Amino acid sequence: MVSTDDDSKCLNDILMDHVGQAVIMVNADRQICFWNRAAEKLYGWTKEEVLGQEFKELIELSSNDEVGSKEFIVKRKDGSVIPIIANRATIFDDTGTYVGATTVATDITELKQTERDLTIALESLSFNLDKVQELNEKLKVVGSLTRHDVRNKLSTVTGYSYLLKKKHIDLVDVVDGLEKMAKAVDDSMKIFDFAKAYEQLGAEDIVEVNVAKVVGEAIELFSDLPFKVINDCFGLTVRADSLLRQLVYNLIDNTRKYGQKTTIAKIHYKKLSSGDLQLVYEDDGIGIPEENKEKLFNQGFSTGGSTGFGLFLSRKMVEVYGWTITENGEYGKGAKFIITIPKNLFSILERNEKNKHII
Repeated sequence: MVSTDDDSKCLNDILMDHVGQAVIMVNADRQICFWNRAAEKLYGWTKEEVLGQEFKELIELSSNDEVGSKEFIVKRKDGSVIPIIANRATIFDDTGTYVGATTVATDITELKQTERDLTIALESLSFNLDKVQELNEKLKVVGSLTRHDVRNKLSTVTGYSYLLKKKHIDLVDVVDGLEKMAKAVDDSMKIFDFAKAYEQLGAEDIVEVNVAKVVGEAIELFSDLPFKVINDCFGLTVRADSLLRQLVYNLIDNTRKYGQKTTIAKIHYKKLSSGDLQLVYEDDGIGIPEENKEKLFNQGFSTGGSTGFGLFLSRKMVEVYGWTITENGEYGKGAKFIITIPKNLFSILERNEKNKHII
C-alpha cells in the first residue's frame, strides 16, 4: 500500500500531539493551523477554539517577530499570564515564499520563581556578609584596644609586684602570693598572645614561604634553650603565611616546657612516594604518654599548668594551610610531630650537607 501525503500529514499530527512541549504552527496569514495537546494544556484553549485565530492577538502580550529562542509573556484562557521560552522558526516553500512559522513553547514559571528566590537569597547573603564583615572589623578593633589597655594595666601589676617582693623579701607568705600573682599575669599575657594569633588565622594571603628561614627566626626567639635545634629544612618552600613561624615556635616551646631530658631537637622533611611531603619535628625528650595523645590538640589541654593553647593553635594553623598534623613519638624516647603537606603546596630545591644548619 502506497502512503499518501494526507497519510503522512496525519501521522505527523499524531506525533506532534504526543510531544511534551507546546507546538503551534501558523500559516502565511499568521493564523493558527496546528495546535497540539501540550499547547491546549499550557494555554487553556482547545484546538477547536484557536484554529484560524491570529496567534499574536490571541495570546502574546510581549513579543516580536524575531526567530530563535526568546522569552515571552503570554496570556492563558483564564486571563492569567505566564512566562515562556519560545523557539521560533519560519517556513518557506521551494520558491522562497513565506508560508508560515512554527513555535515550540515551554512554561518557565518555576524557573522564574527560582531565579527570584535566588536573587533574594543572594541579596540577603550579600547584606549579611557585609554585616558580618562590619562586625568582625568592630570586634578586631575592640579586641586590639582591649588587649592593649589590659596589657598596660597588667604591666603595672607586674611592676608593683616586683617592688613589693623586694620590700617584703623576708615575708614568705607575701612573696609566695606575689609570685602567684605574677604567674597569673604572665598567663594572661599569653592568652592575649593566643587571641591575637587566633584572630590572624586565615587573614593573610597564602604565599611561598622559605621554611629554613622561618625555622631560624623561630629559634632566635628563644634566648636560653637548654638543647640544640637542628634546622634541616633548607631548600624547602611551602605555601603558608607569617604564622608558620609561630607554629615552629610552639613546637620548640612545647619541648622546652615538657621535654625534661631533651638534648637535641630536629626539624627536617622527606618526600613520600605519593608525592606529598612530611615536615617532621622531633626531639629526644621524655615524649608524650599514650593517654594524652588524643587530647593533645584540644583547646585548653595541658599537663603542666600552661594555657594549653599552643598545640591547639598549631593544628588550626595547619588546617588553614590545607595540611594535617599528628604526633606519633614513643613515650620515653621523645616527641615526634609529623605535618603532612599535599604535593601541590610545596617545592624543593636540591640540597647538600653544606645546607645543614645547627643552632
